[in-house]
Amino acid sequence: MTLILNNTEVAQAVTMAECVDAIEDAFIEVGRGWAMSDPRIDRHMPTSKEAIAQELGIPVDQLEHKILNERIAKDAYVEPEAFGAPLIYMFKTMFGAIHKTGIAAVRTSSEVMSMPVVEGKLRYCKIPTGPGGRYTSLIQLFSARTGQLLCIMPDGYIQRNRVVATGAVGTKHLARKDAKRLGILGSGMMAGGSIEATLVVRPGIEHIKVFSPNAKHREAFVQHWRERTKIDIVAVESAEAAMRDVDIAIGATNTFTPVLRGEWIAPGTHINSTTPNETDEACHRRADVRVMTWWSHGDRFDADDYVLPAAPEAHVKLFPEGRKGDSPWALNSPQWPTAELGDLLAGKVAGRTSPKQITFHINASAGVQFAALGGKILENARKKGLGHEVPTDWFLEELHP
Repeated sequence: MTLILNNTEVAQAVTMAECVDAIEDAFIEVGRGWAMSDPRIDRHMPTSKEAIAQELGIPVDQLEHKILNERIAKDAYVEPEAFGAPLIYMFKTMFGAIHKTGIAAVRTSSEVMSMPVVEGKLRYCKIPTGPGGRYTSLIQLFSARTGQLLCIMPDGYIQRNRVVATGAVGTKHLARKDAKRLGILGSGMMAGGSIEATLVVRPGIEHIKVFSPNAKHREAFVQHWRERTKIDIVAVESAEAAMRDVDIAIGATNTFTPVLRGEWIAPGTHINSTTPNETDEACHRRADVRVMTWWSHGDRFDADDYVLPAAPEAHVKLFPEGRKGDSPWALNSPQWPTAELGDLLAGKVAGRTSPKQITFHINASAGVQFAALGGKILENARKKGLGHEVPTDWFLEELHP
């Protein structure tokens, strides 16, 4: 039988501690050469408010209000400026497999997005344009032993947890053991997940500072997580204030402009960045130890992009050209060598060797994360009786593919 899960059932199936353990085990296998990922592939074509409204049966002058204010998907903040920028349809795929667990995972995201300028900075916005104001993004788990389809689930809960759990694994192996002060840029789902995951590996955290540009959202975030964790969490008025005098500095933003500056980082700090775009050159220059989650092309991190030949303007450049080529501060350049997380966990490279070192984990994506968490979720969901089973025969065929 093939198991179908929704996000509520996925959340019930696994704890954050289990997510961190599963990610750590997976990247040990990556370091040993027994797990794999494919480069992320994005495909773009233009769309419009008119086209979306027509398909949803909504008057175009009501579309923005319904999606921004009446959507079912309320967990993620949608910038009001999102509809003011060109709208782009993107189909994204990621793949990963782990030999030890026998799980292969494919993540497919079919989404509408835009890149508005908010307070002078470029933002990456996913817009919930599915019926009812929801997203369409799925994970399929296959047996790497028989090939059969094992499970289908949405990716929302895993998307957050695979990122923050990977960041926590980096923190576990790179941050000082006595870390007590945490600073976070961002107040969305990745920022909240980062608090939860970091506390798994550094339960001694006593004080957390948070900054994001939206003061109302920032204050609400701080209040929620202060009540949930019973830790001293405060909102601060600038990114600099959040990053100064902390032991762990986390970037959890959706910006394409550097907001985490190396000049603010004190000796002994561990930096955990969820996107290469949010940190500046000084972070790389000042770091004594640099670790990338995974090199998608052996020596660099980027996404393969495809765009309609007739609509090149729909191309979303996720990473500035300087991150890909031979710029003076390119990741893993001879000047600033950068190890892989799997090699760190497998003992092939050294991590922190001094309490005064600045360590830097560029927490990029890898398809193996979906295989790691998906496999654990499937295992636990079956034990707990979660989800709905449907005949695997529905997904099998007699004809040679």
